[in-house]
Amino acid sequence: MEFVANMEDAIIFQRANLASNEMMMAMMLMT
Repeated sequence: MEFVANMEDAIIFQRANLASNEMMMAMMLMT
């Protein structure tokens, strides 16, 4: 059960990373 929870946390973390990366790219393009 813990392994599954960790996998879900990893997926959420990856999605958050992708979102922040897209934000950084947008900021760079804006300037």
